[in-house]
Amino acid sequence: MLPGNSSELAKGRWRIGVRLGSLLLVLLDLAGATSKPHAQMLCGSDLSNTTTLTVGTNPFSMAVSDLDGDGDLDIVTANATSLDISILRNDGGGQFQRAERYVGARVIGIDAGDIDGDGRTDVVVGCTELALLAVFWGQPGDTLGEPTFVPAPQNPFEIRIRDLDQDGQMDVLFLTDFEDSVSVIWGDGTRAMQSRSAIATPVRPKSLAVGDVNGDGHQDIAVASCGDSTTFLLRGMGGRSFAPAIQALNVYGTNACRMALDDLNGDRRADLAVLNSLATSGVSLGLGQSDGTFDLTMTTAAGNYQADVTIADLNGDFWNDLIVVDGSSNDVTVMGGTGSGYIQSYTTLPAGASPSGVAAADLDGDQTLDIIVVNTNSSTVSITWNRTSFHAATVGFRPSVVQLGSGPAILFAEVSLPAEVDVRIDLRNVRLLWGNQLLGRALDVTVLDSLAGEIEVRFNREVLNSLGPGYQMLTIAGCDSAGDAFRAESVVNVLPPRNQSIWQESPIGRVPVIIRVSPAVASTSNVGIYDCLGALVREQKGWVGSDRTILWDGNRRGGSPASSGVYFVQVQTGAGRLVGKVVLLR
Repeated sequence: MLPGNSSELAKGRWRIGVRLGSLLLVLLDLAGATSKPHAQMLCGSDLSNTTTLTVGTNPFSMAVSDLDGDGDLDIVTANATSLDISILRNDGGGQFQRAERYVGARVIGIDAGDIDGDGRTDVVVGCTELALLAVFWGQPGDTLGEPTFVPAPQNPFEIRIRDLDQDGQMDVLFLTDFEDSVSVIWGDGTRAMQSRSAIATPVRPKSLAVGDVNGDGHQDIAVASCGDSTTFLLRGMGGRSFAPAIQALNVYGTNACRMALDDLNGDRRADLAVLNSLATSGVSLGLGQSDGTFDLTMTTAAGNYQADVTIADLNGDFWNDLIVVDGSSNDVTVMGGTGSGYIQSYTTLPAGASPSGVAAADLDGDQTLDIIVVNTNSSTVSITWNRTSFHAATVGFRPSVVQLGSGPAILFAEVSLPAEVDVRIDLRNVRLLWGNQLLGRALDVTVLDSLAGEIEVRFNREVLNSLGPGYQMLTIAGCDSAGDAFRAESVVNVLPPRNQSIWQESPIGRVPVIIRVSPAVASTSNVGIYDCLGALVREQKGWVGSDRTILWDGNRRGGSPASSGVYFVQVQTGAGRLVGKVVLLR
């Protein structure tokens, strides 16, 4: 019977077909075939709610950190025209209280971190047009003190607080308008801020990013001038030593400018997302290589004039996504990552006037990253709240009882999808979870019944080897090609690895069952027999004979016969526990 409500047709809630014997003929599939544009949502995320907060005049940059030590992340902006910083204190429930700290100079760059090692967050801003950094030290009572001014080269900007030399103390990096270098004030755990180095670069950089690009465990620095197509890399050599800059990525016809470093393909090397400052615009992605260069994977359009980019896993699929703000169209573009250095979906969100900076952080403690944008011309901060959005499915795992280290190579998940999710599942997003831990990704997805929304997902069974024995709740999650997400949970009984010290010696079908124990164990050892659900069937002390055998008559406690099936024998010895498997067949 066809639905009578046309709005339900628009939602893609109906599948129509006819079954001829074992052949399923789909006449019309309205569950996503024509009702939804391809890949227009970020799988598993609802990004429809935005809060706008007013700050000082013309903020150019921001930092997100716990400024007052209450466990909630706060926001601080550098306001160029009002010559101050705005502090937005977060109550953890979506409400913010605003306060200002006056600097008295035009400020653009800002970052936050514990520089003096006292456990409180400090804030550093660059005073453009002056040769100064303004430092707001964290004070007792979880407040920021009045600024302390530290000498720096003229017009400092692009402030970053990182432990660059990995000595446990935070360092301050910044750029200036008049030097072909990256300036670093090395932290020593005090408020002295006197040890400064200038790390030479081939160009006068206008942007920088920090990360381990070549996987050697040292922090590297990427820089670009916003005036040509090359991104350069300063490779960290350990301590405060850096190799001469190399050309790490060159994208012909672009002007490399704002950038971010993080892992886009899961190889634990920092990869590059770099924006093009030319009118053609676009974002180029490069995968970090062992020699410190980047392998270009794609350049894609993202608005007209991109102002900033960050990399973060927004939807919890364990692939990092891209977030780009556009200063002319006043919006945010979210690009879903695939784990390969390519982008699979685009979602556009509104922002304020002339957005200039973006960050991702969990502001409300719901374990998802929210999007924070600073808007220069509207003097606001926009927060897009990231809400988990999944449709409930059902799943059954096969086998439902798994012995670690043995058994079939494949774990099957038979999933019944809700009507909102199409059977054309995007394989790249399907994953198996234990709590918040990623166990593994799907090998393939097979459609079992398009009308009923039934699919079969295969995983490598070895992904369960990290689990402990017992009943484990596993979660399967993924989305269809349009971005509608599903999630389902079911229990798998995980048994300990087979111990070759105990085995069934008698043929299957013979009772009593003869069980051989290989190592010599005390005849007084406790012996327990358990069924596949972990329930104790029989227990006896001193059951091991002098010939290291156990005779089980196939009965339960109380004398009733146990049914046919697989049982587990556990022998508790002074040195530990031995476990083996036997089969009872009547």
